[in-house]
Amino acid sequence: MRIQNLLLLTALSIIILAPTVTRADLKKCGDIWTNGECDDATSTQVIPEKALRKPPAENTDLDIKKAMIRDMVAFRQDTAREYKLSLSSLSVEQFCTRAATSIKDCREEIEKFEEKIYTRLKIENERVKAEEEKRGDDETNVVVITQPDTYWLRRNRLLRRLRNRATNNTVTGQGSTPTNN
Repeated sequence: MRIQNLLLLTALSIIILAPTVTRADLKKCGDIWTNGECDDATSTQVIPEKALRKPPAENTDLDIKKAMIRDMVAFRQDTAREYKLSLSSLSVEQFCTRAATSIKDCREEIEKFEEKIYTRLKIENERVKAEEEKRGDDETNVVVITQPDTYWLRRNRLLRRLRNRATNNTVTGQGSTPTNN
């Protein structure tokens, strides 16, 4: 058992430490490819080194719009889970992913959609209150509210708006560069 562990450790150390970084431009000297210099001036082809990693791409408009869509979808899913309210955001998502749509237009559509959600929540809240008043005072009812306060939804929305403004400032050349998570 100890010998197997020792062999495994030795093999791993060889695998990790053995590879060295080799860099070379391959040249064709006559009929032979070599990474050294040619003896005579018959070098005809040179294969340059290739970059292994691409440099990180800057945030494009589509990346920014996709981030806004992710926030909107998360908000919609939170309301669907917590308030049993379902609205389709597919039309807004399709509108925002078009190449011709600007970030400003996308943000406006998302805000309209979120306002639609808040309106539906308000209507549902009023309906529940009307049902409670309709029952009357002659009955003693115990009501357990399982829905969370909308404070957190409003807070999250405010944080999204602040994040979007920071992103918008970056797009126009102001502010710092946002990072991708």
